[in-house]
Amino acid sequence: MNTITTSKLHQLLENDPVYLFGTGFVSRMFCEALGDKRKYLTACLVSIRNPEKEQLFKQSWPEMTVLALSEDPVLEKNAPVLLAVHESLKEEVGEILEQNGFSNLFWIYPNVHDLVFDEIIEETLLPVADILNHQPENEFWIETRYLAIKDYFERKSEDRNLYEKGMRLFSNPDTVKARVHQVGVLAESMKAYGFLKEYPVLLDEQYRMIDGLHRLSLASYLGIKEIPCRIVRSSAQYEKIILDNVRETESVLKESGFSGADFELLEKARKEMRSDPKVTLVLPAYNVAGYMDQCMESIVSQTFSKIEVILINDGSSDDTRCVCRKWELRDPRIRFIDQENKGVSVSRNLGVLLARGEYIGFIDPDDWVEADYVNTLYQTALDNNADYVECDIFRYNERTKKEVRRSVYGKMGIPYTLEEHMKYAPTASYKSLFKKTLWTDHKIQMPPCAFESPAVYSLVLALAKKVVNVKRPLYHYRVGRAGSLIEVGYAAKDGSANNTLGTEAMEYLLSEFQRVGLYDTFKKTLEELVKYRLSDILATQFTRKLPEDYKETVQNFKACIGKLFPESREFNYLNISGYNLNRTLVYLDNLHDPSCRFNFSCLAAIADRRRKENLPEVSISHSNKYRCMMLERERSGEFWKILEEKKPEYLFLDFIEERFDLLEYEDHLFTLSDAMEGAKTELNGCSRRIPRESEEAENIWKEAFFFFEKEVEKISPETKIVLVENYLSEKIGDAEKQEFYEEVDHIRKMNEILRGYYDFAASRSTKIIRVPAYQAPLYFTDKEYEYGAVPSHLNEVVNKTIAKMIAEIIFG
Repeated sequence: MNTITTSKLHQLLENDPVYLFGTGFVSRMFCEALGDKRKYLTACLVSIRNPEKEQLFKQSWPEMTVLALSEDPVLEKNAPVLLAVHESLKEEVGEILEQNGFSNLFWIYPNVHDLVFDEIIEETLLPVADILNHQPENEFWIETRYLAIKDYFERKSEDRNLYEKGMRLFSNPDTVKARVHQVGVLAESMKAYGFLKEYPVLLDEQYRMIDGLHRLSLASYLGIKEIPCRIVRSSAQYEKIILDNVRETESVLKESGFSGADFELLEKARKEMRSDPKVTLVLPAYNVAGYMDQCMESIVSQTFSKIEVILINDGSSDDTRCVCRKWELRDPRIRFIDQENKGVSVSRNLGVLLARGEYIGFIDPDDWVEADYVNTLYQTALDNNADYVECDIFRYNERTKKEVRRSVYGKMGIPYTLEEHMKYAPTASYKSLFKKTLWTDHKIQMPPCAFESPAVYSLVLALAKKVVNVKRPLYHYRVGRAGSLIEVGYAAKDGSANNTLGTEAMEYLLSEFQRVGLYDTFKKTLEELVKYRLSDILATQFTRKLPEDYKETVQNFKACIGKLFPESREFNYLNISGYNLNRTLVYLDNLHDPSCRFNFSCLAAIADRRRKENLPEVSISHSNKYRCMMLERERSGEFWKILEEKKPEYLFLDFIEERFDLLEYEDHLFTLSDAMEGAKTELNGCSRRIPRESEEAENIWKEAFFFFEKEVEKISPETKIVLVENYLSEKIGDAEKQEFYEEVDHIRKMNEILRGYYDFAASRSTKIIRVPAYQAPLYFTDKEYEYGAVPSHLNEVVNKTIAKMIAEIIFG
């Protein structure tokens, strides 16, 4: 099927014969526009008799002949046929004509407006809001189309019914059906390609709509701010051609049976279209009915009111849909979309597409925000012309009901560099506002896999022209919720384990950096980032997966790193240490496996030779899964089994856990750690306590060290022992100011005991590599340390420094 320029159309009309197809609105408009040139048309063709339209057509132009396609003897099949039909019907009509032997077809609907409005004033970009605000108050033809679009996205059948009811005023049922279908086709096209500049909407000099109603309505729904427009001068034929029933005025709609409730929907659509939200908040919801009210109350109560909320029920099986519907009815700023389960990534991508605000933000519907969350982030973004702004967060533990603050911009008031921000900051998509154009201009989308936010977070940072941080916790993130993805180990809906979780996200992240041309710029950062992120995922899954699934996950992660970075150097290690050394080691460029950690255990308990032959029969449980696993490891002597299995290159030690007293139970030794003190066990009531300051404890430790060194040498002779010389911190504070702990005298006394242990170990062994961690600058506890502001913990800045010291000493 061909299109034709208007000048060529005039030439074509001078041929004989030339047929016009159709007697409907477009045909009548075309004939009206032709004027005297109607005489060049041989006949109007129809495929299905419509007596009412045919009669109307004959009354208007009695000189025109109307013929059915079946009247073959009269028709010349090689003659040009002008299809004067709506775009939604052109393919169907073209097929009918071709089946009847016609092949010289021209779709001339685009030419009609050229004929009527031939004086173009200008072609320009205009704000959608300006166009909408210039439409007459008594016309609803844009609103009915907008409601049909809402129905396509939000499955609101009453909206589509209004569109169909209004369309029936001047279109036959088949045309109405085709145009309803065309709404979806246009929506998918604009979703994929945006508003095509080669198809401007047509306005007169008063900005009254002439053509492009569906495109304008869809642009409004999708939040497109400006669209291409062709401004033409109104001709004398305007009132003849743009009839009342086309414009769907209030009086005409009433005649067609529109009720008061129908007009309420139209008015609501008008307000929604003409509103000007500055910020769009996207909330995909899946089976969170019990938590949503707290979240939604915090959103609708924001001090900043120019928001829209896109609330997406992602196929929930609980009452989430009802809760969403309740909030939609309560607040007109909420747009509710009900869809089959497609996953959080698809839902967020849809939210970005539909967002009408200049800035967008994601909120998880089981969380909540401070009342000035939006206002603070939005004003910060405006004041700094920032593409991206984020705030600190509170992590609220659903089980313990306690909150911990977490900084996202840096540590201890020291901001991250861009590369550090990409690697170490929390990657969750909440706690932030983004310029919508940051996503749309770079075609960023979250992938349909686990850990979708880490798959794009670093890319967004790298692409943002300016990133600003608000150093206040404004977002409350709920952890430990039963049924959440992280709590079920990201298992599939049938319960099967996902043992590649995170690898797809990291592969996607690297492919996206390659797509936007930034891979080479950040290649080294990306390697470190991938290892850090996968290590972080392992830390979340260690206590949640079955042992065999966890082991498979580790192997998959190692394979992923090997595939993505073939030249990467990876090493295996175990560590016996305080928890803080875990935090230090994660800054080494390596995959870190939590199953290779032994925390809350002193050397005397691990190197208890009696435990190798006869395990103590004692029950130990703890509300904290990680601590429970560590306590069970001490009881079962699991260190020696894992040492033999792994035969690691390095064994990292510090003696921070040697500060605890010992418990002797049936000739077996246990560490009276803070984990043990919080456990449920008969040890605390049925064991002998050996004070750490006692001579007996010192002798036990020395004997344990000799046994430990000998056994490590026997089981894994190639393993290098790295002794990281850590002490209890004497000071607590931040980068600007520190003060001594109140119990500093006791800390110093304990540190003297630890120093004796370090000196003894280093002097008795030629295999130990000693790292003087305590000499690192800023060696103190962060007063806001999220892992506990206690003397055995330091801060993330010094942890990174110590990691660098370790790397320089053992790798050179």
